[in-house]
Amino acid sequence: MLRARTGEMEARRLLKKLGVNEAPVAVEEIARRSGIVDRRKPFEGEISGVLYRSGDVPVIGVNALDALVRQRFTIAHEIGHFLLHEEPWHVDRHYLEVVPVKSSVSPSRRFNRDKVSSQATDRHEIEANGFAAALLMPKEFLDQDLKGLKLPLKARQIDGLAKRYKVSQQAMIFRLMNLGVQMEKG
Repeated sequence: MLRARTGEMEARRLLKKLGVNEAPVAVEEIARRSGIVDRRKPFEGEISGVLYRSGDVPVIGVNALDALVRQRFTIAHEIGHFLLHEEPWHVDRHYLEVVPVKSSVSPSRRFNRDKVSSQATDRHEIEANGFAAALLMPKEFLDQDLKGLKLPLKARQIDGLAKRYKVSQQAMIFRLMNLGVQMEKG
């Protein structure tokens, strides 16, 4: 659990450093200000995104076919890999066709976000997901938005929060659960 807290703390540190103090978090701007380029292309299969190096430039490849809320989470997830994981990046054999031809991508320096990354089975993927949730839905911001709301939260309130933060309902539900916020069952 120490690494999950590290992701939370790293997201908080980054938001503070960049002066981000309200939702929705401009994740594309955070990537740019962190020296990361994001590229959107349609990917076939289940890949939502990857992190690789093109020369000395870190690049996030994002599946342009995904919903915008998913693209935002993917960018945040890949920023998490960039900041949290120094060891060799994950290689995904399906991504080779997406990497630009002029890229000097080292096969040992890639991460990817796909169906497996959301299943909570790989430590790096769990950490990157936790970082992404904390970056897009900071606890401090949610605490402010939850003031005055009657608990347990109803579905329409959760939907309103998801729209405000520009994340999926599922991402918002997981974040609220992880923060211990009471929600109506159903």
